[in-house]
Amino acid sequence: MRLIDYFDSGRALHADRPFLVFDHDHVTYREADEQITAVAERLVADLGPSSAVAVLSPNDPTAFLCVLGIARAEQIWVPVNARATIAETTQVLRTSECELLFVHPMFASAAGQLLADLPSLKAVVVAGDGAAGESAVPLAEWLAGPKAAVPEASSDPHRTAVLGFTGGTTGTPKGVMLSDLTFETMTATVLATVQFSAPPTYLAAAPLTHAAGALAFPIMALGGTIVVLGVPSPPAIFEAIETHRVDTIFLPPTLIYMLLDAPSRADHDLSSVRHFLYAAAPISPTRLVEAMEVFGPVMVQLYGQTEAPMICTALTAAEHTRALDENAVHRLSSAGRATPFVRLAILDSDGEPVPQGERGEVCVRGNLVMTGYFREPEETERSKHGAWHRTGDIGYLDEDGYLYLVDRSKDVIISGGFNVYSAEVERVVAEHPGVADCVVVGAPDAHWGEIVTAVVELRPGAALTEDELVAFCRDRLSGVKTPKRVEIREALPRTSVGKILKREVREEFWADHDRSI
Repeated sequence: MRLIDYFDSGRALHADRPFLVFDHDHVTYREADEQITAVAERLVADLGPSSAVAVLSPNDPTAFLCVLGIARAEQIWVPVNARATIAETTQVLRTSECELLFVHPMFASAAGQLLADLPSLKAVVVAGDGAAGESAVPLAEWLAGPKAAVPEASSDPHRTAVLGFTGGTTGTPKGVMLSDLTFETMTATVLATVQFSAPPTYLAAAPLTHAAGALAFPIMALGGTIVVLGVPSPPAIFEAIETHRVDTIFLPPTLIYMLLDAPSRADHDLSSVRHFLYAAAPISPTRLVEAMEVFGPVMVQLYGQTEAPMICTALTAAEHTRALDENAVHRLSSAGRATPFVRLAILDSDGEPVPQGERGEVCVRGNLVMTGYFREPEETERSKHGAWHRTGDIGYLDEDGYLYLVDRSKDVIISGGFNVYSAEVERVVAEHPGVADCVVVGAPDAHWGEIVTAVVELRPGAALTEDELVAFCRDRLSGVKTPKRVEIREALPRTSVGKILKREVREEFWADHDRSI
């Protein structure tokens, strides 16, 4: 199964059912197929086989149709975070050797700079209504160019279909090669675990560049409808659920908290929700119980990562209910149990299994795992223990096979559902002339789960305020990566050889807080 095959399955089942719903309009599977094929035929005429094609857009139906056009052309989809800075976007496009970029009109003004900075980039196409500027090409104009027949289905299940990007311990983004087989395994796992009523109506409120987009493929396989929400505010989410009788939704805990605290919640009928999936950040068990009271026994937790997308483990709706019925609320702090097509183990630094209940690195194997990091064979090898993929997360298994995540060996901060790699932020903080050394950790926050926190040691004689350092970082990092909290200290804790004790700094912030991930 290729990415486009899930759409084609849905079209075969329900050709005239609404496929994408947006604002007060919709496009059916039959109508979408025409647009998707037009994009694909144009891509095949313009680019060589398996070229990298990126999409830079907030949630938008036209942008998602372009994603499926990339899939039909058997090109490589490169998702780009719409909240990234131009510098960060440029890095992703350069590393992926991107040849064509679809952008939402709001990013059209950056086309000239991107084309100048990236020799591999042949064109920037504006996917949507709005001014294209001098350097970008409107979608309609681009589609009027030469076309070629789309290729026959590839016979290679390991063909790279998606090149997703994640940071590393060095802060340098790495391209994660995800094959058609990876997505087939992910789709099968979601369908086996969640067991949707067919065809579902799914609210894509979280970014389609992240997990919300990955979940669209099992929805398409059933001929489901995807309600595309541009701005995921609580009122908009409530209205969409009520208007479209949404039965499936995915959100990070931050947005769940916002829904629970929204005054207008009681004004809407939310009874249509049957599957409320959440992932991507720590969640408070107390708030989770509250969510179950509001939405019913419909909560489903997913745990995965870019290298093993979406669903290595799951805590099903039935297991949420059972945890309360058996007075085992602590189980709501777990990440659930291994899903059907994934093997899970807790291994020590030598790759050997640790005894039950002991902490080690969470490792998984199966076709869900990436084929490797793009053009980084050494990093690919470091990510393995033999056949096992090393997630970089530290956890343990209880006697019933529930996974509890207790730390992240790669020092990833998850703030509002987005991964922030501390080394990347540390590199920027250290660029300030007044900073001698620094450490960046995630500190607990009731709203965001964690907030990026910089603890700084100044150079002798330097005068630097917290606000000044935040402003310095804001000019160089996207909003989610910019420190929300800065502490200036006389000296950072260090080992006898001078290495900063990062774990000690982190533990200071978490001393009086529960941390389930």
